[in-house]
Amino acid sequence: MTIIVEALPDQEEGAEKGANKGAEKGPSEVDHVELNYHDRCRPRQRVSTTGGRELALALPRGTVLADGVVLHRDQGLVVSVIAKPEKVVRIQPDGHRQLCLVAHHLGNWHRSLETLEDGSVLAELDGPLEDWLKRQGIGYSIEERAYQPNLKGDSHD
Repeated sequence: MTIIVEALPDQEEGAEKGANKGAEKGPSEVDHVELNYHDRCRPRQRVSTTGGRELALALPRGTVLADGVVLHRDQGLVVSVIAKPEKVVRIQPDGHRQLCLVAHHLGNWHRSLETLEDGSVLAELDGPLEDWLKRQGIGYSIEERAYQPNLKGDSHD
C-alpha cells in the first residue's frame, strides 16, 4: 500500500512523540525516509522508507524537507525524514575577505550553502567549485555529512 503525502502534518511533535495531538501514548511504529539534499528538494516523487513502506510525495512546489520533518502521522505510525549523508565541500576561509568572496561567488552561481558555527561554509561538491577554490588559494576539505543549507533566499521578483 502506498501512503500519499500531499501536505505535511503539524510539526509541533516530533516522530518520537504522540501520533496525534493530545494522544496519551506514542505511535506503535516509527519509520524513516533517508533522502539527500537534492531529493529533499523534490516535492513530487516516490520514496521508500527504511521499513519498506512506499510513499508518494505530492507536496506544494518549493517545499524543501528538513532533517526530522514528519511526513506522515496516524494512530500507529510516524514517518519522518532523515538527511542522508553526502559528499560536500567544507570551505575554511582565511578571514572576512575570503568569506565574502566565497559567499559572493556561491550566490552568483545560485548555489546553496550551509554556515557552520566555526565560520566555515558547506557547499555541494562539484568540480568547478573545487577548481575555483584551488585557484583562489582558499582552504577546503571534502566531507561526507548531512547537508542542510540555509534557505532564506530571494527570487528576484
